[in-house]
Amino acid sequence: MQNKKIEFSFTNNLIILDGQVFGKSGKADLLCAIDTACGVTTINSDFLFKVGYKVSDGLKISNAVSTSGKEQGFLLNVSKFVFGGLEFYETVIDALYMPEGLGIDCLIGNDILSRYKVIIDYKNEILELN
Repeated sequence: MQNKKIEFSFTNNLIILDGQVFGKSGKADLLCAIDTACGVTTINSDFLFKVGYKVSDGLKISNAVSTSGKEQGFLLNVSKFVFGGLEFYETVIDALYMPEGLGIDCLIGNDILSRYKVIIDYKNEILELN
């Protein structure tokens, strides 16, 4: 793995990055947030449906606990997920409904972050992955 420096914007106390998910019928642009409390990278299921994934593609049912309660989703193997110029192929993500108004479509979780030494430079808005 090579070192990667990724620019982010610090908005509403969230580290926001651009991302994309690819499916059978195209790609969807995502606003992603880094979430160190999230075990599995999570993408809003509406975006996954738009690019051709179906509930029947799911590997198994998932349950997420958040400040708004317990939500049920499903684990799904996506063909390609990209953020900050990093590409992840055949990656398992959690498909979960996220209400509009959150301002994000994706949470980048520890399943991806734990592969790297992560340095967050808030002052310069740079995420460094080594």
